[in-house]
Amino acid sequence: MTIGARFRQLRLHLKLSGEQIGGICGVSKGMVSQWESDSTIPPVDRLIALAGVHEFSIDWVLLNKGQMIPNGVYITDPKLIAFCGAMEPVAEYVKDAAVDAALRAKELAAKARENGGNNGTHG
Repeated sequence: MTIGARFRQLRLHLKLSGEQIGGICGVSKGMVSQWESDSTIPPVDRLIALAGVHEFSIDWVLLNKGQMIPNGVYITDPKLIAFCGAMEPVAEYVKDAAVDAALRAKELAAKARENGGNNGTHG
């Protein structure tokens, strides 16, 4: 997928028009169209302006690193990426709940590692 295609996917995910994106980024909707058609690459400062209003990964847009999933969470863990891919045919609210649970489990595992394997539930 090209930078323009990822940018378009982001815009559609955010449910914003080209004009709205342009307003946030300080450019015309025609410029947004050029970004989406790969005529030009969105400048990093414009992406930063957009990221200040709507959370997403600039790395994902420019470098295709990680994955931006429907609820806007940016993940890089290969197992979570595979999990999200497997959930593709499932309803959005089910995916959101499953991803939230998986991310929470990952956070708890990280905390347990920080505590030397003790997650606080055992003496």
